[in-house]
Amino acid sequence: MTRERVRQILEKVVSGIPLTNIIEARRMRYLFESYELDYVFFETVLGERKETYHFLSEKCSEGTSSKRKIYSFLQSEQRQRMLLSEGLYENLEGQAVTMTKSGMVEKYYALEGREMEHVSIHHRRYLAYIEEVLRDQEGALGTFRLSERAFEGVSDRIEGCIQSAGRKVRYLDIRPILEERDVIESLFVLDPGIYNARLIYDVHADYFWSLDIRTHHELHNILKDNLKIDAIQMRRMPEFGVMVTDKLEWLVGLIDEMGPIPLETFLLRVEEAYGLSISSTRSLIQMELSDYITAQNELAHEIPELTEGEEAFIRSVLVQDIYTAQELIEKHSVTVADFQHRYLNKRNLSVVGYDLRRGFVLRKGLGSGEAYFRRLLLSEDYFRWDRRSNVQNTQSFWKTLLDLQEDLDLFRIEEDVYMSISVLERAGVAKKTVADFRERVGAHFSGGRYYTMKTIREEVEHPILNLGFEDVFYERICRSDAEVRFIQTPSGHVFYQAGERRNQADFIGHGWHPYRCTPVVHRTDIRHPIREIGGHREGQCLGYVLYARDGTCVRKKVEFIR
Repeated sequence: MTRERVRQILEKVVSGIPLTNIIEARRMRYLFESYELDYVFFETVLGERKETYHFLSEKCSEGTSSKRKIYSFLQSEQRQRMLLSEGLYENLEGQAVTMTKSGMVEKYYALEGREMEHVSIHHRRYLAYIEEVLRDQEGALGTFRLSERAFEGVSDRIEGCIQSAGRKVRYLDIRPILEERDVIESLFVLDPGIYNARLIYDVHADYFWSLDIRTHHELHNILKDNLKIDAIQMRRMPEFGVMVTDKLEWLVGLIDEMGPIPLETFLLRVEEAYGLSISSTRSLIQMELSDYITAQNELAHEIPELTEGEEAFIRSVLVQDIYTAQELIEKHSVTVADFQHRYLNKRNLSVVGYDLRRGFVLRKGLGSGEAYFRRLLLSEDYFRWDRRSNVQNTQSFWKTLLDLQEDLDLFRIEEDVYMSISVLERAGVAKKTVADFRERVGAHFSGGRYYTMKTIREEVEHPILNLGFEDVFYERICRSDAEVRFIQTPSGHVFYQAGERRNQADFIGHGWHPYRCTPVVHRTDIRHPIREIGGHREGQCLGYVLYARDGTCVRKKVEFIR
């Protein structure tokens, strides 16, 4: 009997056997028809006999999807066999991928390298880690046994590895930080100058700690390497600049503004306003700007008096009440030599009736920039923010705007539009009535609950709620309470009262009263309580909640709250 005849007989026999009669075939049919598998994979990974594979190949069409995509369907032991037989490893997303040095080092850091240590300590731990992970794979061990120098080089290229002084490093999940970009950028709306990152970090330490940013050095490195903000220019640790690139020129500008002034007083003011070290600033001035130090140890800039023509020129330039010094410099420095130091100094501006104060050129008698902004914002019943105005896009303006809202003198009623308390007072609503509403809401939800305008309207009775304003009006009043914090969502605020700052991922992960979610967050877990407090979901990625699967930390996406 020929081989062909034998094959024909076998085909006839096999074709007569229903697939459903073979238990193994029924169990493996979906995987066979979905993925591009071979009989070796069936035997070594799935633990099935190769006869099952051949039977299915006669009865079914083979799948076309990559075999790596089957990984999530496998049981724990099958996964281990797949990783071993295919030369793969499980990455931080829980996927089977090709082994790479950077991937292996990143996984070590994510699982065991989250504390700041010297790189040599991490290197020793990494070697112990791969000995465990790659046991019985001598060939792979040889590839991934890196020298300390090579290990440090790979660490430098991993996005989540945060460097610190003294060759110290640790791992930080950057993605939750990137999702907070808008909030972080708002913290760096600053007047032109050179700042120490410590100044920003110390003011918002609770918030940065909630993102696992533990020091101002880490904040500086994240801004430099991961979260690049257009408005700031990173300098040598720990400094950054806002619309300033030349530090010496900037210091001369400050001397023009403040001088003549005792050197030590100048250093104290610079430290207070910009966070710069007194000792390093003193050394820089003594080495590079010694011509500005007088015999009395004062800082002063000797500037000739203005000629009649120069005085007429600067009078023609200055016609408004207030300018930023930067806008004047940008407009006139190209056509007028040494414009900044010749004209934007305390003495020569005084001649034409202007003062130089903290980066602003103001008409004499108007006081500081913040005093001017306060009068501007309260001079009319309604104020509309001018997005194109240079002076209304400064830190001083925004600080004044925020202070007036916290003091309940100004209220945001729609985008870019603010209303003075005088409007409410003429309608018979006193400031103490608004303050009473704020206090009543704070007391009602003081038990740590999350709440929104929906729950406020449902649970709090107060006449101010009958005024008919949009939610943004009431939300801003609630935000002005020093004890209240909030999580910004696309459709409004989620409020809470706690010592630490939280983000949307915390809201999902913590659980909330009266609902207590388990650490593993599923969509069905969060849908009902989000609706109960007045939110709804949007199909954008919120963040990643860690949960345990086979002893490995894996990120799970959860959705935006709206």
